[in-house]
Amino acid sequence: MMLQGKKFGSKEEAIDETEPNFESKDKSIYKKDISYKVDKVKGVKGKLVDKVKGIKGKLVDKVKGVKGKLVDKVKGVKGKLVDKVKGVKGKLVDKVKGVKGKLVDKVKGVKGKLVDKVKGVKGKLVDKVKGVKGKLVDKVKGVKGKLVDKVKEVKGKLVDKVKGVKGKLVDKVKGKLE
Repeated sequence: MMLQGKKFGSKEEAIDETEPNFESKDKSIYKKDISYKVDKVKGVKGKLVDKVKGIKGKLVDKVKGVKGKLVDKVKGVKGKLVDKVKGVKGKLVDKVKGVKGKLVDKVKGVKGKLVDKVKGVKGKLVDKVKGVKGKLVDKVKGVKGKLVDKVKEVKGKLVDKVKGVKGKLVDKVKGKLE
């Protein structure tokens, strides 16, 4: 091992040789040197802190700027989406109204056809009932006529029989009275 041009066999020898030199020297130089270095470190530290604060401030500003831009972009996209949704909603409402109108028209048409069909069926039924009624009236008149004739015939026969029985009774009564 070499130190200041001298050769030593071990670290211990180098320490033993140089230690007395340090003890005899004024130590205030070291203190001044250490305090100078501490001040220098503090200065560097202060500069670094300032630099970090500056960088931090710039980063904060940059982040705020980016955040602002992102917020604006999101608001823009949101506005476009809202407009798009409103447009789609309007189109759907219009479509539904159109379909509803078509369905109403279709229902009215079907209703009209059904009403016409029912009126036609009703008319046919009325005609059929009138026809059946006419036939029944004719049949009833025919049956009534036959019944009247039969009743007259039976009445005539009964009248004749009653007259015959009456004549016989009258004759019997006269015969007994005589």
